[in-house]
Amino acid sequence: MDHEEKTVSEEKKKLLRLVANEIVEKLESKLKMDELQDTLDKSIVQRNQLAHDVRGPVGGILGLAVSTENAPLEEDEFRQYMGMIKGAASKLMDLTDDILERQKARQQENHLTLSSLKEHLEDLYALPARNKEIDLDVVINGAMGNLEFSRKKLLPIVGNLIANSIKFTPSQGTVHVNLDIADKEGGRVLMIEVRDNGKGIPKERLDNLNKLAWFDDLGTNYEKGYGLGLQLVMEMVESIQGTLTIDSEEGKGTSVRIVIPLKE
Repeated sequence: MDHEEKTVSEEKKKLLRLVANEIVEKLESKLKMDELQDTLDKSIVQRNQLAHDVRGPVGGILGLAVSTENAPLEEDEFRQYMGMIKGAASKLMDLTDDILERQKARQQENHLTLSSLKEHLEDLYALPARNKEIDLDVVINGAMGNLEFSRKKLLPIVGNLIANSIKFTPSQGTVHVNLDIADKEGGRVLMIEVRDNGKGIPKERLDNLNKLAWFDDLGTNYEKGYGLGLQLVMEMVESIQGTLTIDSEEGKGTSVRIVIPLKE
């Protein structure tokens, strides 16, 4: 701070050390508080996402269980229903693990293929679609069906979109899911499209999707919701360097397209 040597007494040095130590303690305390706040914010988002994402699959399991309770079933039909419930419950555990970003014990469990992603989605959402009499169609590019890619956040991302489509599409409607891998400039990309013929999204909502907010959303059968689905999807897609585009028209439906770069 200066070009001339100064002489500072030992008493002043002690005072300076006291001031310095106090500043360092305050900075360290602020850093710890910021880290705790960040952890808390992430926990709140995970809690909200978990509550939002498991509602559809759990509702499907509950609906099928109620239908088997109220109607006499043949043994083969009963076995088929129990198999569907077992499959949905198993995939629901995978979904919660992915939402909470738990690390798998075996490396291969950290990856998916188009074929296995299709299986996961059908096991999770066939029941909610069936209970609402919605035609759920998941299509993949068979030529790329066995190519492995990271599963990170994919189940919550695609599942969220499917759950929203089922929720906002009336009975006898359709939800179409297309999964593909393509070579683009710069490398391979995973392409996801979820399209429905539901009630669509109002323009003012589309214009404010980047603002995380709670909406009192009810589905076409008055299903409860948190109004966070698309905002959470946008955040997750951005976190894995993907892009998301939405086309929607009230009364005609919604199409959501996602492109995610795949690492070699």
